[in-house]
Amino acid sequence: MNDQKRAAVTDENREESRRLRALWEVRSPRVSQAEFGETFDIGSQAAVGHFLNGNSAISMKAAKGFARGLGCDLSAFSERLARQAAEIASLTQSAAPGPVGEPVSPGERPPDGYVR
Repeated sequence: MNDQKRAAVTDENREESRRLRALWEVRSPRVSQAEFGETFDIGSQAAVGHFLNGNSAISMKAAKGFARGLGCDLSAFSERLARQAAEIASLTQSAAPGPVGEPVSPGERPPDGYVR
């Protein structure tokens, strides 16, 4: 018996799956769930089916694959995941820090106890 517990699927998760299913139904070209899952790194046919049917909350990895495969933005089916992706992206778009061990900006002092 598997002792791992799957996270509870919320009403928000089910609504995301409903919107994803609507996009899935009008996709072109029409490929199988198994082929789609493998091509877009979502997982097995069963995983694709679980996401489309609302049996599993859509993960960021799966959302990325569905968005790529369906040619849509994450927000087309999940505002929640679109916000998370935007937050993560904002961290990569800020000014890059200086070399390791150097203060980020000129004149900035490293914290007390900092060892180079």
